[in-house]
Amino acid sequence: MTAEIISVGTELLLGNILNTNAQYLSRELADLGITVQRESTIGDNHGRLADFVNEAKSRCDLLVFTGGLGPTADDLTKETVAACFGDELVFDASEWEKITGYFARTGRKTTPNNRKQAMVPAKGHKIINNHGTAPGAWFEQDGRCAVLMPGVPHEMKAMWTESVRPLLMERQNCTLHSVTLRVLGGESDIEYRVRDLLENPNPTAAIYCKTGECEIRITA
Repeated sequence: MTAEIISVGTELLLGNILNTNAQYLSRELADLGITVQRESTIGDNHGRLADFVNEAKSRCDLLVFTGGLGPTADDLTKETVAACFGDELVFDASEWEKITGYFARTGRKTTPNNRKQAMVPAKGHKIINNHGTAPGAWFEQDGRCAVLMPGVPHEMKAMWTESVRPLLMERQNCTLHSVTLRVLGGESDIEYRVRDLLENPNPTAAIYCKTGECEIRITA
C-alpha cells in the first residue's frame, strides 16, 4: 500500500506552527509496511485543495490528512475531500450532542458554526474523537481511501492509536522492521564498504551522516 501525508493549514505555510504531525505519521505508516511516497502541505483554499486531492488519489492508495476539521469558514478539509471522493456530509445528532455537552461542561455556549463539526460522511464513516470536538472521517472510492484527522497533535495521535492504526492493520498484511547501526567514519568511505548491501532491493539500506558519526539504516 502506498500513501501520501497531507497537512492542511495556511498557518503551516506561514511558518507559524511546526508540523510535527507529518513526522509522526511517516514513522507510524512505515511501521505498518505502508510506503509513504510524498508529504505535502496545502493552505486553506478549497480550489487548490480539491485539485491536489484529485491528483493525489490517482497515484496512491491512501491519503492521510491532518488539519482543517474545525468549525470556522477556513476549515475546508472534510467537505472538500468528501466531494472529491463522491460523498456528501450529513448531520450527526450524536456528534452534536457531544459537542454541546463539551461546551456546557466548560462553561461556554455553542455557536451556529459549531454544527459544522457534527457533519459526517454519508457513505464513508466518522472516526470518534475522544479528546476533542472534531470527529475524523474515512472516505473510499474505487479502491482509494482517505482518512481525516484533527491537526491538534495530541488529538491526532490519540485518534491514530485508538482508531486509525487498528483499521489500517486489518487491511495491511505485513510490517516493516528496521535496524540502525551507528558507525564511525566518513560517509563516502562507509558507502564504499557496504556498497553490496546498498544495492539490495530487500533488505534496503541507507546511510545518514550525523555529527561525528554515520548511521546505516537497514529495513526489511
